[in-house]
Amino acid sequence: MTPNELNYSPIEKLCFALLLSIQKLKHYFKAHVVHLVSKANPIKFMMSKPVLGDRLARWYLQFQQFEILYIPQKAVKRQALGDFLADHLVPDDWELTINLPDEDAMLVVNQLLGSYEVKKPELRPYHDYAKILMGWLGDVTIQHVPMKENKKADALAAIASSLTVLDQTQVTVCQKMGSTAAK
Repeated sequence: MTPNELNYSPIEKLCFALLLSIQKLKHYFKAHVVHLVSKANPIKFMMSKPVLGDRLARWYLQFQQFEILYIPQKAVKRQALGDFLADHLVPDDWELTINLPDEDAMLVVNQLLGSYEVKKPELRPYHDYAKILMGWLGDVTIQHVPMKENKKADALAAIASSLTVLDQTQVTVCQKMGSTAAK
């Protein structure tokens, strides 16, 4: 980046990165709907400006040539675990329980952290599968929370799982004329 480009605000840097992507990958942008996964929506930023300067106006015109679908990064993170679990189903012959006494839960945490060894052969498949899942998820932190301190979180999780939420993870930012993409 040039010294002037280094002075851009973070959202302007994001717009600039999108512009460079368009310039380098124009043939992909023309042929496909582009899914922009980001914490901020650069097109919305530009549309919210009462007056666009020369640079931002040129960038905005570049963006309008293509169909760009903004997907909030938080939505992707929230859905990643659900997608992962859907793709890696627990075998039907496994009986899983979530009601572990605190001592057993602490033992499981310490086994997963490597502080304790898994001695019971019937627990080895659970431990091994948990380690596989942890490897797939990447940076995982495991911490034991006693049941008496976890009741609010359990209640919130129960309420959240019972709610029906409309699919609001994708927002159409730009749409080419004549396209049939859903808004």
